[in-house]
Amino acid sequence: MERHSGQATSGGKRSALAVLSVVCAGFLVAASLTVTAAAKTTVTFATWGTEADWKPWVDMFKADNPDIDVKVVATDWATYWQKIDVMLAGAMDVDVVRLGGQHLPTYARQGVLADMGPYFRRDIKAADFFPGALAGCEYRGVLYAVPEHFSPTTGYFNVSMYENAGLESPYDLWKSGRWTWDNFVAGAKRLTQDVNGDGRPDRWGAYLNWMDDGVWQSLVVSNGGTIYDPDFTRSTLDQPKALAALSWLTGLATRERVESPDADADWDAWVHGNVGFTHGAPSYMQGWKTFKFTYDMVPLPIPEGGKETAVNVLNLLAITKTSRHPEAAWRFVSYILSAKVQDARIQKWQILSARRDTAVKTVTGKYLPVAHPEVLVRIAETSFPMQATVGFIQISAAVSSGLNDVVQGKLPIDVAVKERIVPKVDQLLAQARS
Repeated sequence: MERHSGQATSGGKRSALAVLSVVCAGFLVAASLTVTAAAKTTVTFATWGTEADWKPWVDMFKADNPDIDVKVVATDWATYWQKIDVMLAGAMDVDVVRLGGQHLPTYARQGVLADMGPYFRRDIKAADFFPGALAGCEYRGVLYAVPEHFSPTTGYFNVSMYENAGLESPYDLWKSGRWTWDNFVAGAKRLTQDVNGDGRPDRWGAYLNWMDDGVWQSLVVSNGGTIYDPDFTRSTLDQPKALAALSWLTGLATRERVESPDADADWDAWVHGNVGFTHGAPSYMQGWKTFKFTYDMVPLPIPEGGKETAVNVLNLLAITKTSRHPEAAWRFVSYILSAKVQDARIQKWQILSARRDTAVKTVTGKYLPVAHPEVLVRIAETSFPMQATVGFIQISAAVSSGLNDVVQGKLPIDVAVKERIVPKVDQLLAQARS
């Protein structure tokens, strides 16, 4: 019995040790999980749109970076710009914000954005991106943001209208170096027609929105003009080359009569196949899948001897100055810039990447419903960032209002520019400096 008792005692000890081992192991696992949870960093990302818009890319990032969580704070466009000042002031815990390129100078000047130059130079090759895209990420020589995608102002033409009128296509004119303002107007006049005989055109040769910053800035620079002086202290739209470009643009409606003075009606006419040529962003094609006519793309026309160029509109990602996790924030931002994510986003949204390699895949991968998608890379290579400064929204409204008064017949172009637009813009620039 003693032996039996001894065996039982020995077995009890082994059982106790086994239980103790399990308990200890449990504590170790729990401790490990606690450490992992504690070590996980949360990056808060503010954007317009919806959380669902970013879910695929956020999920990809978290799968490849399990030590970082991403919280997306998404609102509609109008609400976003009401809240962003609060976010950037540090009242809300935000690490990464999405900005339009036109807004960058305002927030960079306020000192609420982090200098991203050291991160970018450490981890990314500038040569992988279009120069015009990166140029729009700087303010006074400092890189405050990076381009998550960009939209160069692109020309689109109704292939059927040009063919039915027996006209050489804008693409062929461009390829042969003859896509000039004069040839553009000549073709637009042939396309403008009063089909039902009521004395008013039903079909228009063109729609270049005179109130669109991308359009008028593109034409001014193409003609050798400038928007501001080098220090952004005054408007230079009253100088001869800039004024000539604005006169040509507004004259499409007032002199040449090749587009309607009703911008909304013009766009509706394009959608229904009754405009020969218009402009837009590459992403517009996502909404044009139901068009019952064939369209193609081409750069904007240029004046004789002018420069082929166009404004690009940027969507940017910036790290806030108040971010508590700038390194983790940069890992998220740089991941969005990676070819892996950029390739996937292009396939889904048909937006143009600021990365050259992804842009080439866009035009060779049959993602775009046009005959000559390679034109888009040329437009991107020759694009420049929208010329914006502090107070851009008010400046844009002042220019648009003045040009619209010209198209509506209220003022001649020289009076509108010299007596309305330039004085107002100069006043806004002075306010921004004060």
